[in-house]
Amino acid sequence: MFRRFSLFTLLTTLATGPVLADQAVFDVVGPFEIKAADPVLSGDIFLKMDVAETLVGADSSGHLIPGLADRWSVSEDRLVWRFHIRPGVLFHDGTPLSAEAAVKALSLARSKGGLLAKAPITAIKAEAEDVVVTLSAPFSSLPAFLAEYRSLIYAPAAYAPEGTVKAVIGTGAFKVTTLEPPGKLEAARFDAYWGGAAKLAQVRYQAASRAETRALMAESGDADLAVALDPASVSRLRQVERVRVESVALPRILILKMNAALPFFDTAEERRALSLAIDRAGLAQGVLRYPAAATQIVSPRPGRLA
Repeated sequence: MFRRFSLFTLLTTLATGPVLADQAVFDVVGPFEIKAADPVLSGDIFLKMDVAETLVGADSSGHLIPGLADRWSVSEDRLVWRFHIRPGVLFHDGTPLSAEAAVKALSLARSKGGLLAKAPITAIKAEAEDVVVTLSAPFSSLPAFLAEYRSLIYAPAAYAPEGTVKAVIGTGAFKVTTLEPPGKLEAARFDAYWGGAAKLAQVRYQAASRAETRALMAESGDADLAVALDPASVSRLRQVERVRVESVALPRILILKMNAALPFFDTAEERRALSLAIDRAGLAQGVLRYPAAATQIVSPRPGRLA
């Protein structure tokens, strides 16, 4: 079975304790606050915690894989994409996933801005078991846009008549039982999950803004998984026998910017001189405690998303 990059492969450096903080609940602590039930605002957390899903998924290498759409195709002129809805999928309220439900979720997400609003989409409609997306120009990145968290598919009952989101009703391996923005989400195993019931009975997400706090929670056993740790905490936790630290490569960029409007940076020669003077490898090692340094803004990546 294809498995999306979510709860069990959370993005970023992480630390795990040897036993569950609460034997009945798997506790995750991260820096990201839950703003609301709307995926446009906090969908990244819902996606990673496996409570909601997208039509297209991504594996741990960033390659696109089937999600709630088990296959897709594009017309010869590259203007019409068809995403076939996976059969037998249930929302957490017991209603079946349909092309109509997916179209409603995507249309509402597109109306609220974000990534979908930037794609050259002219129409999204349902035809039998297909979600049909029509474009004004060829756009090979469309499947990748549909894998992004703001494209999560919720049940029709999740939306109020005016289109606001009133509850998280997804299709994921876990069903939300408690949602208390900005800091708490609890979810229980959804036994009717199309991919097979999860081994964990319950999961809980807590937001803690300080990396040092998250590291201490992992060390003390108050968290089973702590993500997005700072370099100093990672170095310290590597010395703690009962904690396992793992680093996962991320497509993330930290940029040192200059103000080109200042008079001593207003020529290409001056900017080039400053660039040559920056010890990138030294910064990567001394500040980030990471042995490699980037040489350009867009990092090289093998393969294609679409």
